[in-house]
Amino acid sequence: LWFVDLTETGAGSLGMVFPAVIAANFLFNVSRTFGSDDARRAQESPLVLGMHWIKWTLQFIGVSSFVVACSQPQGVLVYWVSASSLAAMQTLALQSAFGRKLQARLGMTSPSGGEGASLRTVRLDEDTAARLQDHVGLAAQKWASGEREVGRELLQGLCHEVDRYQASKGSPRGSSSAPALPAEKELWCALAFYGLGRMQFAGKKFEAAAETLMRATQFDSLDTQRKCSAWILAATAHANRGMLIASARTIERAAVAAAGDRDSTAEVVAFVQRASANRDLRRALLKNARVASSYLKASSAKT
Repeated sequence: LWFVDLTETGAGSLGMVFPAVIAANFLFNVSRTFGSDDARRAQESPLVLGMHWIKWTLQFIGVSSFVVACSQPQGVLVYWVSASSLAAMQTLALQSAFGRKLQARLGMTSPSGGEGASLRTVRLDEDTAARLQDHVGLAAQKWASGEREVGRELLQGLCHEVDRYQASKGSPRGSSSAPALPAEKELWCALAFYGLGRMQFAGKKFEAAAETLMRATQFDSLDTQRKCSAWILAATAHANRGMLIASARTIERAAVAAAGDRDSTAEVVAFVQRASANRDLRRALLKNARVASSYLKASSAKT
């Protein structure tokens, strides 16, 4: 190293290295612990605003630690650098994908962990519709920004809460006769299932995607176009698993709902046209009168 005496303060041109590392480690830990401002923008509650000010205060202390460290002997700085560096590595390890999964298995925290934690737990019988909207919006934001696991788990948490709520009312999971959700909250629950199903489909988890998307279509508040899109994706998921009859029955539901809606009908036709490459699937689809009618109308329109 550039010093030989642990009791001296500073050591030539490299004397500021340890203080700079200490301040950087402190600021890094604060940043990783509190995350970005995404969650705070999504929910401006008094608690979240309080956390915002705590983060600012800790950041100021982090900058001040550089000045304090400059007046400390090298022996203290060696210990301080070691401790702060280990803390930074521990933070990284706990917030890594493996770390989150390990904590979840041990029952210590949600598998998502990390930033936005104040929005991860929702309760249908306690939270407002605005809170659910923030939750779904944050999930979409995380997915779009590349934090796909976090976005998926945010929606999965809300879907599990819907199951819990309906079970508490005496209805089995996914039952078509499940008790109605609070009217002002149902749309966000429907969008959670719809969004989660699309995420699962993108991850090629076709069995889970088909089930989740079919759950989404059970909500009356979901608009026709999204319902048709959900049925078409579910039909594609079934087809990818070789479940041709289930695929044909699912696309039939989309064809029925798409009647009178040009965009939805076009999606049904596009699915059937894509299925033409699979002779068995095309045969199963065209056996259905409604699907065949949509397909033939589109074909005649082209010619």
